[in-house]
Amino acid sequence: LFGLSFVFIGTGLELGKPISNNIENEAIMYMNSKTEDSLYLSDINYIANQSYAGWDKIRYDEIEKNGKISVRIENNVFTFEKGIWAHASSQVTYDISNYNYKYFTAFVGMNVTGGGNGVTYSIYTSTDGKNWGEAKFKEVKKPRDNATAVKIDIEGANYLRLCAKAIGGNGNAHSVYADAKLVNDVNEESNFMSVSDYNNIIKERFPNQTEVTPELEVLLLKRELMKRMGTYTLNSIYNQSQENKDTLDWMLNNPSVLRHFIMGGQPENSSYLNAFNQLSRIYNANKADFSNRTVTKYGTELADLYTRMAIAMALTHDGSPFGLWIDSSPENLSDALNRYQIYKQMHKNGNFVVLRNEDGSPKLGANGAPQLDVTEWFEKYNVEEMRYIFNNQSDDEEVLWLNEYTQSFIDKYPNEYGKYLSPHPYMDYRTENLNQPEFYNPALKDAWDEDFHGIFSKYNISYRPAAAGRSSLKKIWMFLRNKQGVLTGAVCGGISKIGSTTRAVHGIPAVVIGQPGHAAILYYWQDANGKGYWNIDNDVSGWTASERGERLPLGWGNANSNYARGSHQVVYLALSQEALNDYDNLVKSEELLMLGDVNSSKTEQEKMYRKALETQSINFDAWLNLVNLYLGDDTKTEEDYYNLAHDIGENLKYYPLPMYQLTNLLKPKLTSVESSYKFTLLQTRILTEASVTPNNTADNYYVQQPSLTRLEANFLLGKLDSSIATF
Repeated sequence: LFGLSFVFIGTGLELGKPISNNIENEAIMYMNSKTEDSLYLSDINYIANQSYAGWDKIRYDEIEKNGKISVRIENNVFTFEKGIWAHASSQVTYDISNYNYKYFTAFVGMNVTGGGNGVTYSIYTSTDGKNWGEAKFKEVKKPRDNATAVKIDIEGANYLRLCAKAIGGNGNAHSVYADAKLVNDVNEESNFMSVSDYNNIIKERFPNQTEVTPELEVLLLKRELMKRMGTYTLNSIYNQSQENKDTLDWMLNNPSVLRHFIMGGQPENSSYLNAFNQLSRIYNANKADFSNRTVTKYGTELADLYTRMAIAMALTHDGSPFGLWIDSSPENLSDALNRYQIYKQMHKNGNFVVLRNEDGSPKLGANGAPQLDVTEWFEKYNVEEMRYIFNNQSDDEEVLWLNEYTQSFIDKYPNEYGKYLSPHPYMDYRTENLNQPEFYNPALKDAWDEDFHGIFSKYNISYRPAAAGRSSLKKIWMFLRNKQGVLTGAVCGGISKIGSTTRAVHGIPAVVIGQPGHAAILYYWQDANGKGYWNIDNDVSGWTASERGERLPLGWGNANSNYARGSHQVVYLALSQEALNDYDNLVKSEELLMLGDVNSSKTEQEKMYRKALETQSINFDAWLNLVNLYLGDDTKTEEDYYNLAHDIGENLKYYPLPMYQLTNLLKPKLTSVESSYKFTLLQTRILTEASVTPNNTADNYYVQQPSLTRLEANFLLGKLDSSIATF
């Protein structure tokens, strides 16, 4: 797979474990691997009068309430059958004089249930049990930190002590030592090469390379996969099941698959382990899809389309089960495999043709092209765009029904298709009340079925009145206007959630965003040239006051980033979508950034980052890499920092907020009055020029959404302290 012999020596893995969507529960379970060459500490006694826990008690192979020991490794959650729970502040001391082992190994850190201020871990050895000397290992762990794999030399030692000291109060200081054991041999051979292995190979085979060839691309993509997922995670995945091996073989032997996975971005909940498990489920249940060389009328090979769909589905379903926000009953949860198959069938059956003839074929315009067939959009989406269809907060059961129900109105009123893709014709603005008895009266079920076009008889949507031991089942249809005289609807949050769903079921990316005291809908559209852009529906406060706490496309402007935190950052979408519209160059630019990271030389890194910007001048990742490189380089002068700010300003002029926030990262380095003055003048000039951005013409293209550029630039000019510039 990665160019090395596949020898994995380590703890055995439990095979056949059901796959769950829950990030906190999804894990690879480890069997007891005690052999003559290893001994688990949880299989021997600790010294009672030299051991204690700060709360509860010292537990073996479990945590409080008989739960399993679970820690984060490489940002994924792994659950272990063996280990020690010792709530901080704690001390666990062992007499190991009767055991002839060379090393103590464990994953040391906080259980995933932990909280508080963190824990300081220290591990000591002693020959006499009295003199402990300096700690062999000492490290601070905060909640959600990755556990550290420790390997402590215990040859010549008779005693071992594990200490965990709570920082501040000890509330939720859940300290564990996962897979803690004594061993004689620590074989670190792996199925996969490490990032450093790839660095060495790339530097050896491609010295001074500034162009990414096909051979180099494969190495860079595999290196990036290893960087993101980690050696431990990949080995665990590979050894878990034959299905996982098959999925990895498919990915690693097909550069286009690997490219889609890497360019698809970080999983929604940051768990590559869970995302891969979901991808493995989809791949192994639909293997024929991924070798289907049929080409559609829009020139799309189905194997490639299904690959993008599967990856997008996996990346959006890596966390806790989600689905219909109003009711988390099992019938309302989204399953990655199920949702993949639903959208595959809708694509196959022509459900994304919005303006259509009676036979379902697309209506054609005067130029002979379909007037509005989202099928073509859907087939051309990259993984990032597809994610905003598949991460929708709806139940899987109602996807096909809602598509065909809303389509019936579009068919009736084709000149108002935009209206009927939105939630507004179907819903009243009214406080949600889904507890009205009429919804759950079996005598009215047939009437509801007729109202909503066979929702039960044709689409088999679950219907469940309350009964002993179970609650009634809430569904989307209950929010919609009806003929039964039941007043229903929702306020802004419900309207926007359903409004994003009415578009997503037609293959149109859409997502809920926040505005002050309000929820709105952000949705995708295309211009006459097939270029994507985004609009806001159910809008109150506009772009300049719109935010989203969850991940944004390409991760640009994420709410938890150091540059965009606390801002109304949805306008970053204008930048990321412009980059995605130029997808081939985005891929080339990102791969040049990967090549830059291979080299530890700051000079070489800067050269490659700038090379990436020659390929795509608006690549925010490249500019951010340059900023971070400069901030960490003591040899840079104020002039250097100003020149970088100038370059950013000129290249990101039409994306005012990203330009403004990125250049502000450099501002603390401009400490002289002269530099500060020049910097303020620079920002003021760039924003002023952006505020009068012309509309595009046949001869001059400026930016996909000039009106948005003008809006955001004027907004920022109103906030900018330019007094030094006017002085």
